[in-house]
Amino acid sequence: MAVNYALSHCGDNESRPANPNFYFFDYDCTSFVAQCWNAAGLSDAYDFYCDGKYNSTYHWTEVTEFYNYVTAHQIARVEYSSVGINPGDIIQFRYMQDDGTTSWRHSAIITGYDSNGGLCYTSHSDRANPRYNKSLSEVYPKETNSGVIEVRFLVPLYPTYYTS
Repeated sequence: MAVNYALSHCGDNESRPANPNFYFFDYDCTSFVAQCWNAAGLSDAYDFYCDGKYNSTYHWTEVTEFYNYVTAHQIARVEYSSVGINPGDIIQFRYMQDDGTTSWRHSAIITGYDSNGGLCYTSHSDRANPRYNKSLSEVYPKETNSGVIEVRFLVPLYPTYYTS
């Protein structure tokens, strides 16, 4: 269900519009993956929320807060290898900043596989550049211009969050 939601609401064109019940703002990547897991039932079991337009908890919208919440509440485990990663898992990207510091700044959901068997992801980034089933190999680790220096995966401990 999470993957179906992502592929239907990534907002990259009119046939896959962003969900009108949620505000689509620039850099709402973590809100988007939270919506995906919410569509698969996460909000029914845990106390993170977004009312759609104005009110939400930080762990619904912020990369690190989402990670902290789902791992502390034993909703998901973290993996740093793509071995065993499946559609429905969340990927987070760590970037090198211009000042030499690093930060976890982007969340996406794994939504399939490319022709070589590599992972593909779907995300919101900004209104101009949502991504639909984009091959992970296009940005990590090959593309040095992307600034991505590390990825981590959040794997749900309850398989109901996966698509079927």
